[in-house]
Amino acid sequence: MVASLRPCLKAAESMVIRSWQQSVEAMEKRLLSALKQAAREIVDHLEKEAGARVVMAECKAAMVEQEHIQTKQQAHAMMLRLKDTSDTMVHIF
Repeated sequence: MVASLRPCLKAAESMVIRSWQQSVEAMEKRLLSALKQAAREIVDHLEKEAGARVVMAECKAAMVEQEHIQTKQQAHAMMLRLKDTSDTMVHIF
């Protein structure tokens, strides 16, 4: 009797193994899909953050450039005043 059950047990074992393998494969696919989605979200977040940093850097660069222009203009005006003062002193003496 036991010998006659062996083929049935073997078939049942084979079915269980196949079912288990299919479940594992399905879980692996879902896990891989979730990991890919998480990676996409991380990349999107990093892109947005990098874009914001670029915009901030451009704004800072524009402010520094404007300060440079203003400082240059102030220095030029100072030099002209100094020249005028020097010219006046030369004419006085």
